[in-house]
Amino acid sequence: MDVNAKSGKITDYEKEKIKTSSSKYIGEAKAKEIMLKNVPGAEIVKFKLDKDDTAEYEGELRKGNYEYEISVNAKSGKITEFEKEKVKTYSNKLIGETKAKEIMLKKVPGAKIVKFELDNDKTPEYEGELRKGNYEYEISVNAITG
Repeated sequence: MDVNAKSGKITDYEKEKIKTSSSKYIGEAKAKEIMLKNVPGAEIVKFKLDKDDTAEYEGELRKGNYEYEISVNAKSGKITEFEKEKVKTYSNKLIGETKAKEIMLKKVPGAKIVKFELDNDKTPEYEGELRKGNYEYEISVNAITG
């Protein structure tokens, strides 16, 4: 928008319509239902609506020793991506969330953990996002060795 400095009148402006047609989406509940129908007995461990290009619900599911990544078109409900991957299980060897958080807080005393998760893709790691003052820290802790 351009405004004349003397008169205060608008001399030029542009407007752009933003896509906000979320009311046409199938909804989170339906998307989760579609995902679970394709992997019965699985647990949804991550889920989000991605509106970058084509709006899609993205989910990460786990069942036994397998991890599934499924994307569902937010309007049509059709599956646009389906990946299945065998994952190693280390659950009996992990240091645990409490110990991992202690390690993170020792690295940044006085910080607050604002995000925390176990990343079990290759070597399992606890990933944390910490904040202290005006600083943000990202710390990964090996989930087996600490």
